[in-house]
Amino acid sequence: MLSVVTLSLIILAGLVPPKALAQIARGYFLRSQYFVEYYLQNGEVLPSSAADLNLTTPITPTETIMEMLAKVDRDRAEVDLRRLTGEEPLCIKSGCYTITHRLTGSQELEWTMEYLYENLDSLGYTVRFADWSNDRNLIATKTGVTSPTEEIYLVAHVDGVRQSTERYPAADDNASSVVNGLELARVFSNYSFDRTIVLFFSTGEEQGTRGVREYLNSLSSTELAAIKYVINRDVTGYDANGDGVMELVHGSHPPSVALAQVMSEAIDAYQLNLDQRMIVGCP
Repeated sequence: MLSVVTLSLIILAGLVPPKALAQIARGYFLRSQYFVEYYLQNGEVLPSSAADLNLTTPITPTETIMEMLAKVDRDRAEVDLRRLTGEEPLCIKSGCYTITHRLTGSQELEWTMEYLYENLDSLGYTVRFADWSNDRNLIATKTGVTSPTEEIYLVAHVDGVRQSTERYPAADDNASSVVNGLELARVFSNYSFDRTIVLFFSTGEEQGTRGVREYLNSLSSTELAAIKYVINRDVTGYDANGDGVMELVHGSHPPSVALAQVMSEAIDAYQLNLDQRMIVGCP
């Protein structure tokens, strides 16, 4: 979790060159090629080489990010994870419930979204639901101080599927990313940022990212242009072979390599004590 938190903090602090981040965002928005397609259709070109990304500035630890990292509470995040996967009751204003799955359109996903809403609202975010045809997304906003019309999206899908024999339904895919998003929200609540922070919790991801697609389709060209940088978090707790190694899986195209490199450098710069390895393994 700390590696994803660190990368998020580095981006918010402006320590990665904007040109590189813009290209990374366009390549990775909401775990879908949909956003890339939008930009290509509108005449924008993704980089063709690593040099185009301008990734020449080394990551230097800052006191502010170190302070933020110290506020990340792993035990608190684990409690959230247990609640989202039915290991202990999830309590909201209407009562306490045991989550046995988080299927899109289900009552249990609705309870989970209410849990997120109540937590984010209590932290002072502007929180709203954005309905789509089969469910709704949750959007929590912290308005920027100097550039409020420029938005940084931090994304995780809340819906998940469950195999019949699973004890922890959708714990990795994608409760692991949801709880680190909630923990980020807690840390961020005590700070101000130049740009507007948007914590986006989607549904319908397991049905072809439908919640995200319908959300994007609902935005105007001005609203789309306001989205400057994006970090999507999915299956952040995944360790298929149980070796304890954090595998930074990337594709062969420059934005994918660049994102993995930034994560690797962040882990080293902030001494996160993670055994990491860069691996080519996705489109």
